[in-house]
Amino acid sequence: LIGAGHPILTFELDNFTESQLMPRHWKRVSEKPTPGDRVETHGIRAWAVGQAVTFREGVAHVARHARSDRWPEFADMSCANCHHALNGGEWRQERGYKLRAGLPQWSPQRYAVLRNLVQNVAPNESAGLERDVATLAGAVAKMSATQDIISAASSIDRTMTRVISKVDTTNWNEARIRSLMSTIARDGDYYRFADRQSAEQATYALVSLSSYLVKANPRLVRSDMMKTVDQLYKQLESLKYPDEFDTAKFTATMQKLDSQVR
Repeated sequence: LIGAGHPILTFELDNFTESQLMPRHWKRVSEKPTPGDRVETHGIRAWAVGQAVTFREGVAHVARHARSDRWPEFADMSCANCHHALNGGEWRQERGYKLRAGLPQWSPQRYAVLRNLVQNVAPNESAGLERDVATLAGAVAKMSATQDIISAASSIDRTMTRVISKVDTTNWNEARIRSLMSTIARDGDYYRFADRQSAEQATYALVSLSSYLVKANPRLVRSDMMKTVDQLYKQLESLKYPDEFDTAKFTATMQKLDSQVR
């Protein structure tokens, strides 16, 4: 599908369940007949759990590809490694290479926001997860280290099972939402080495999180915070080619947002 030119498929649980384009196929909390079943499963809880489960399943998908006879699978890698201009001075040349130069790298788009969520909800799991993800990315870039991919994916799966349990039981109040937004916004250096899709994931997360704050306090809709979130969105929506993604401009806008959220 991707080889034929279709964009990378993404799934975001909260937006999917709340979409106005599909008939609702679940009961709201107030509609459930048994009081014990009246636990809110949508909104920001669905968003957070969706982020964690999507990452876990994405890594499992990479491991399945590594076990098959169809490895390497370029759909698991960053499109921008191959699809970019070759003229000098672009951000890819300026940033240097963290892994093997000249070979496609694993796309960190599903991890871009998840790493911030783990730091916020399960900080004791963060360091180990970072190590395993770095191992996975390095193994994918080698193109032939399939056993290392499978081993790292297995370790990530065990960690994420624990993380998902904590995410599912987290109480999401305004202070925690703002804290997570600030953590994402402060992570600017990460996007100097990530791809455009990772920046998109961070932007979409900030759009979703800020919408929950606005829902609780409608006066925020005209705030500087929301104007800055809109600026991030417009920076990505206006791009025609990957090389138009300006990491310096993006990270500067993120820094501005951090000061407005706190």
